[in-house]
Amino acid sequence: MLEEKKKLLLEKQQKEKQDQYQLQRDKEKEDFIDENDKQQQQRQIKDNKENDVDFDQQLYEENLIIKLKQYKFGSIDSIFYIEDFINKQEEETILSNVYNKENESKWTQLKKRRLQNWGGNPISSGMIEEEIPQWLNIICEKIHNSSIFPTRNAKPNHVLLNEYNVNEGIMPHKDGPLFFPMVCILSLNSTLTNHFFIYPT
Repeated sequence: MLEEKKKLLLEKQQKEKQDQYQLQRDKEKEDFIDENDKQQQQRQIKDNKENDVDFDQQLYEENLIIKLKQYKFGSIDSIFYIEDFINKQEEETILSNVYNKENESKWTQLKKRRLQNWGGNPISSGMIEEEIPQWLNIICEKIHNSSIFPTRNAKPNHVLLNEYNVNEGIMPHKDGPLFFPMVCILSLNSTLTNHFFIYPT
């Protein structure tokens, strides 16, 4: 009788262990499915966001083409001319700061011109960005708010100020990859003549 009770007790314990083990397996399986579902949902959300961004960017670019069409200038499709982009007061503010004694050390003298770099010094390996002063940032903000850059929310992050005297200029050249895909040229204190060429591939 005692042996029979022990046997029944052992069977009961084994059954409880099996049930517990099965419950644990079921729980792990549910957790795995939940985690799988969660990861799939996260991937779907990410894909949806990327698709939304792609669509928004595509729509932005299409609207940009329509907007810039009125400013198309010359025979090259990617050249646009916006007359009087800044007013006289904005021009005078920039020039007064360019030639301010506090910024005298910013000048770099080259053979046929001198220049100021604002926002960082671009080199072939990249550029460590620096803060652009407020008097220049106002113009950068104006360009940004005009939505004329090809990427949504893009804002100019570098300003190269070149000083040319009468009958001075720069030889034909190609801007480096850091300036791709768009640059803005702002002429101050006088008119200028620019010649643009399609670079041979």
